[in-house]
Amino acid sequence: MKMKKNKIKISFMLLAPLFVFAGIVSAESSLYVSPETSTVNTNSSITSYVSVIPNGEKVCVVKGSLSFNNLDCKSIVMAEGLMAQKVPTCSDPNFTLGIPTCTLVNKNLLTVQSNTKNSGTANISLMNLNIIGEGVSVGSKSNNVNYTVNAPQEPKVVTQEPKVIVEEVEDSEIEVIEEVPEEVTEEFKETDLQKASLSDLSEDNTSKTFAVENRIIIYSIIVILLIILVAMYIKNSRKN
Repeated sequence: MKMKKNKIKISFMLLAPLFVFAGIVSAESSLYVSPETSTVNTNSSITSYVSVIPNGEKVCVVKGSLSFNNLDCKSIVMAEGLMAQKVPTCSDPNFTLGIPTCTLVNKNLLTVQSNTKNSGTANISLMNLNIIGEGVSVGSKSNNVNYTVNAPQEPKVVTQEPKVIVEEVEDSEIEVIEEVPEEVTEEFKETDLQKASLSDLSEDNTSKTFAVENRIIIYSIIVILLIILVAMYIKNSRKN
């Protein structure tokens, strides 16, 4: 019985460090980039957020660097309330960020704005990470980010052949209208004016001849009456 108890104690002492190590591993702090996955087109804007996940550990300082694959970095903005020893930029994405009074809860650190380049895959990686607690390292991992970049689809142009609609029309309903040249219409106008002027002249001539004829008849009647009167006068004078 004593031998069995000693064996149990020895096995527990050997397994105890494993349980402690497992607890340390499970409680390791990490950085998280969101969104973790996304599908966008080329030359599209992506906004990513870098946060620290303490996992029960107190986090005071975060060190590391950002790496862009198939992405064009536009801006990196540090969250409010941090004390930065090294502020990251697009030209120099290394950072050392201090958290006043440390933190035990998830906290946003950086807001990253970038544009996609070519079709395929793109991602933001966190390199050379070191998450520091109260004088000790409490983590150095981050999640994997994968963005799918598609080429923009060109709009499809649908062409339709023109439809020819033929309608039957009765012959009586068909009217042919021909355009008359301006020169011909002007000639017509001139001839109409000429005809009108000729007709006016003929009417004037007719009225004038009629008046002359009437005068001749009147003069003839007067002459005849004079002749008759003269003849009667001569006749009466001879009788006397």
